[in-house]
Amino acid sequence: MSDLIDKGFEYLSENDPKAACDIWLEVWEAMKYRIKPEFENLKVLDKQYKGSFFVSNFCQDLERELHNAGLKDKKYFEKRINYCREFCDYFPDEDELIIHNMRCAIAESYSSLENPERAELEFKKLVQDYPDNPWDISDGGICIF
Repeated sequence: MSDLIDKGFEYLSENDPKAACDIWLEVWEAMKYRIKPEFENLKVLDKQYKGSFFVSNFCQDLERELHNAGLKDKKYFEKRINYCREFCDYFPDEDELIIHNMRCAIAESYSSLENPERAELEFKKLVQDYPDNPWDISDGGICIF
């Protein structure tokens, strides 16, 4: 898996986020086979892959690059939504900031797919679930990073 992640970074250095994401989504699919319901966060996977790569960094990099790929091909926004939903389902007890960012990415992706109703629904749920989060929404309905 580490070799595939490195290959993805090579594609990124060539300004090809779509190819990077295609490879990284294969890594994600392989990782899902190791996920057990009792994990609930990334700590166990981080231990399993210690010395190869940091799972938490990889997961956040994949979300970000799916956005960049979506700017070139909108189908990657759909992939981003699916990935982020899966991540949140698999790791409900992960760090609040990571879960918040994944959910924000879902809402942003709906907006990028020109589905403002669904984007607004996702943003409202995000604010409802994280009312004290200072990073929620700026003017125009985009999460602040």
